[in-house]
Amino acid sequence: MKLICDEKNCTGCGACKYICPKKCIELKENCEGFLYPYIKSDACAACGLCKKVCPILNPVSKKQSQFYMCWNQDDNAIKNSSSGGAFSALAKVIFNKNGVVIGAYQSYNPNSVYHTIIESYEEIDKVRLSKYNQSDLKDCFIQIRNYMLNGIPVLFCGTACQIGGLLNYINLSKARNCHSLLYTVDVLCHGVTSQTVVNSFLACKENKYRKKISMYFFRVKTTKEGWKSGNSTRMKLIFEDGTEKISSPTTDTFFIGFNNNTFLRESCYNCKYCGQNRVSDFTIADYWGVPEDTVPKEQLLKGISILTVNNERALNIICELKKYMFIKKIDSSIAIKNNRSFSEPNCRPKERDQFFQLLNVKPYDNIIKELFFKQYIYGKIKSIIGPNNVRRIKLLLKRRKSNEK
Repeated sequence: MKLICDEKNCTGCGACKYICPKKCIELKENCEGFLYPYIKSDACAACGLCKKVCPILNPVSKKQSQFYMCWNQDDNAIKNSSSGGAFSALAKVIFNKNGVVIGAYQSYNPNSVYHTIIESYEEIDKVRLSKYNQSDLKDCFIQIRNYMLNGIPVLFCGTACQIGGLLNYINLSKARNCHSLLYTVDVLCHGVTSQTVVNSFLACKENKYRKKISMYFFRVKTTKEGWKSGNSTRMKLIFEDGTEKISSPTTDTFFIGFNNNTFLRESCYNCKYCGQNRVSDFTIADYWGVPEDTVPKEQLLKGISILTVNNERALNIICELKKYMFIKKIDSSIAIKNNRSFSEPNCRPKERDQFFQLLNVKPYDNIIKELFFKQYIYGKIKSIIGPNNVRRIKLLLKRRKSNEK
C-alpha cells in the first residue's frame, strides 16, 4: 500500500477515499491512533483523482476575514455551548432555509467522535460542544453531495483542513454546480489528538477513581469561574454510579498535555490552513483575551465567541444572524494575539516523541507529570492556595530579591 501525500502533511480528511471510483482507498490507524489513507495498489486504476482532491497537494483558495465578537441571545443555547453559541445561531439560519447541519458527534459506546447529520434544531445538542480528538468523517462527503444534488442547503462544521477536502471533493463531483447550497464553518483549531490518547487518559482516571466513566466533556462552564480566562478548559467525568468529577484548570492532565502540543497530529505542526485568510465561509473561536471593559461581566462567565466572516456570501448572512446573536465588529489584532492559529501553527515540542514511546508502557497521568513536572507542581500549588495568593507570593519574592540587591 502507498500513501496519497507525505504522512507528515496528511490531515486525514478522507476526501481521497470518497472520490475514488474504484473504492480502493481505506483509512487505517497508525501506531498513534491517527487515520491515514492507503491505496490498495492491485485495485487502483491510476486515475489520479485522489491526488487532485487532496487539500494538501491542491490547497483551496482563501479569503481575507472580517472579525466580530458575538454571543447567542438564547441563554439555553449559550449554556450548552463551549463558548458563545455562534454555531447554534448559524444552524438556525440554515434550518430556516429548510437545510441540514453536519457536525462532530461524541459517541460514548464505543468512545469515538464522528460527523453526523441533523435535520432539525431540536437535535442540535448532538453536535454542540468542543471535541479535541479528530473526528471520523465516515461517508458524510457523499451525503453532502447528495443533499446538494437534491437542492437541499447544507451547513458543514469541521476543521479548516476537513473543509478544504470537502470543497475539493465537491468541485470534482456532480454537485460542483450547486456550490450556493453549501455553507461551511470551521472551528479555529489548535490541533487535534487521536482517540487512542483520549482513551489512555480515560483509562488512567478509571483506575484512579476505581469507577467506570460513562460520559466525559472536554469543556465545562458549571463552576463559579464559568468560561472566563480559559477556566472552562478542563475535563468533566461522569461515572456510571452517577457521581462526577471536574478537574482543576491548573492540574488537568489532559489539557497540560494538549496545551503543550504534546500529542497533536503531525500535520498540525505544519498546518496549511492557519492564518487570517480562511478557507470556509465562517470561522468560530473562543474570544480569549477579550477586553473585559467592553462586555458585560456576566457574559465573561457565560462565554464569548469570535466569528470571522470570510467572503461576500457569509457577509450577507450577518443580518439573519443578528436575529439570534449580539454581534459587534472588532479589531482583529486583539483576537489574533490570543488565538495563535490565526497567525501560525503550534510548534512541535521535543516531548512529543517521548510521549508516544511511553504511552504503551506507562499510565497517561504518569507520563504527563514526568514530562511537565514543574508545571504540574506549580498548578497543584496554585489550586490549593488559590491564584490570588500565588500572585502575592510572587510579588513578595520579587520585592525580597530586589531588596537583597
